[in-house]
Amino acid sequence: MATLQSNGSSSIDLSLHVENAYFGFRPDFLLLYCLRQDAKQEARTSVVDIRCALAKLDPHEVAELQKPVFMVPSPPSHHGAMGGERWSDPRPVFGDLRVDPNFICHFPGMKALEPMAQRALDRFEEVVLQRDIVRHIAVQPGGMLLLNNRKVAHGRSSFEARYDGSDRWLQRVYVTRKRSSYSGEDAAGVVFPML
Repeated sequence: MATLQSNGSSSIDLSLHVENAYFGFRPDFLLLYCLRQDAKQEARTSVVDIRCALAKLDPHEVAELQKPVFMVPSPPSHHGAMGGERWSDPRPVFGDLRVDPNFICHFPGMKALEPMAQRALDRFEEVVLQRDIVRHIAVQPGGMLLLNNRKVAHGRSSFEARYDGSDRWLQRVYVTRKRSSYSGEDAAGVVFPML
């Protein structure tokens, strides 16, 4: 588990992603509340605002990223229930930037169905990793990050886990603005709209 691309890993960097990129229903916001930093204070949360990255792409790359030809792998934590790895339906990396980008990102693993789109995705990944684009934040106990999951990707640096109850511990909270984005008979619980 320590070497998987998952929130339970520690010995490798958790690559940039938006929360629940594989799924059709994703939270609008993600809150990360730090209960405990790792013992050596090594772990950093990486944050990238895609608007900064898009400014470094040419219009042809942006147009490729807006095509519905990108697929995201299912999270490893769901493989048992799903009978193995699955892939999302093809979708764009982001939508209309003037209205709502509805950004998705899951590095590594995300792939395009067309060669030009894959080149644009590879270029986009290069850009979001540039020093002037990505921020690294040491979240301390009692500290909280509020991330717009439609505009911001996040990740985490590696750290040494001790597995003795003193390891880094963040709590996640998902927030959505629209109750209608997840409703129906099969809804588990109630999603309250933000006011």
